Amino acid sequence: LDELQEDFEPLLRELKREHSTALLADVQRLMDATELEQAQSVLREVLQLDPDNRKANRLRADVRARLIAQTLRPRIDAILRQADQESSAGGFGRAVELLESALRLDETDAEAARRLEQARSRLRQGRRSVELVAEARQCLEQKAFSEARAKASEAIENDPGSADAAELLRTIDVALERRDRETQIEEGIARAKSFLLLEEFDGAIAILSGIAAEFPGSPVVDHWLEHVRTQEAESTRQRRLQAGLREARSLMTERRFNAAIVALTELSAEFSAEPLLLDLLDQACLAKERVNAVAQAEAHCQELCGEKQFEQALEVLDSALAAYPAEPTLTGLRREVEERWQEFQSESEVSKALSQVQWLLDQGRPDLAAQFLRDKAETYPDQGDLASRLEE
Repeated sequence: LDELQEDFEPLLRELKREHSTALLADVQRLMDATELEQAQSVLREVLQLDPDNRKANRLRADVRARLIAQTLRPRIDAILRQADQESSAGGFGRAVELLESALRLDETDAEAARRLEQARSRLRQGRRSVELVAEARQCLEQKAFSEARAKASEAIENDPGSADAAELLRTIDVALERRDRETQIEEGIARAKSFLLLEEFDGAIAILSGIAAEFPGSPVVDHWLEHVRTQEAESTRQRRLQAGLREARSLMTERRFNAAIVALTELSAEFSAEPLLLDLLDQACLAKERVNAVAQAEAHCQELCGEKQFEQALEVLDSALAAYPAEPTLTGLRREVEERWQEFQSESEVSKALSQVQWLLDQGRPDLAAQFLRDKAETYPDQGDLASRLEE
C-alpha cells in the first residue's frame, strides 16, 4: 500500500492542479460577475487542494479587499461626508476624529488619509489662529496697534474662516484709524496753541477750522475752536479797554476831568466789573471834586482879598488845605495872601505913622516927629515913604 500510495502521489497532485485551474477559472468568472462571496468559497476550496497556489492567494486577497470595500465603503463615505461638513463649519477637531475612525475601518483608504492630514493641518492652524487672536487682543489692550494688527493678520492667514480674527482685525483697523485721527488732531491743536500764544488768532482759527472740516464732530477740536474765538474776543475787548484807559489817563493828565469821567462812564457800560476802570473812574471823580473845591476856595479867597479881609482869606485856604493837604495851588495862593497881608499891614502902619508925624508937626514938634520916623524906618526899612518924610 505504501508503494501504491507513492505511485499515486504524483498523479494525485496533477489531478489537484488541474482541478484547481478549473476552479480558478470559475473564480475569475464569479469575480467579474461581482459574486464575491461565491468566489471566496471557491478560492477556499482551491487553497485546500493547492495551498501554495500563488494565483489563488492573490485572488483571495483581491476578493477580500473587494468584500471589505463593498461592505465598508458606504459607511466610510458617510463618515467622509460628515467630516467635510464639520470642516466647512470650522469643526476641524471633530473632523479629525471622524477621519481617524474611517481609517480604522480601512487603513488603506488614501483619500481618508489625505483628508485626515488636511484636517489635522487646519486644526493646527485653527489653534494657532486662536493663540494669535489672544496675543493680538493683549497687544491691543497695550495699545501696540502695529503688532496687534500683524498678529491678527497672521491669525486670518492661518484660519481664513475665523470670525474672531476678522472681527478683531476690523477692531484694530478702527483703533488705528482713531489713533491716526487723534494724532493728527493733537498735532493740529499743538500748532494752533503756538499761534494762540503769539495771539495770532486768525492762524489758530484757520488750523482748527481745517481740522474740524477733516474730522467733523470732534469735541476736542470744537472746544479749542471755541476757546480761541473766546480768547480773540477777550483780546479785542481788552484792547478796547486799554485804549479807553489810556485816553482817560491822558485827559486826566490834561486836567480835563469831565471828559475823562464821560469816557470812563461809557467804558463802564461794557466793563462794569473791571476793577482798574472803576478805580480810575473814582480817581477822576475825586480829582474833579478836588479841582472844583480848590477853584471854589481860590475864588472865595480872591474875593476876600479884594475886600482886604486877608485873615478870613487865610482861614478859607487853611480849611481847604486841611481837606487837600499839599495842594500846590492852595499852598502857593496862601503864600501870596500872606505876602499881601504883610504888605497891607505895612502900608497901614506907614499910613498911621505918617498921620501921627503930621499931628506932631502940627503941634510944632518936628523933633519928636523925626525921632518917631527914625524908629518906624528901622522897623519898616523897605518903606520909602517913611524915609522921604524923615528927610523932609
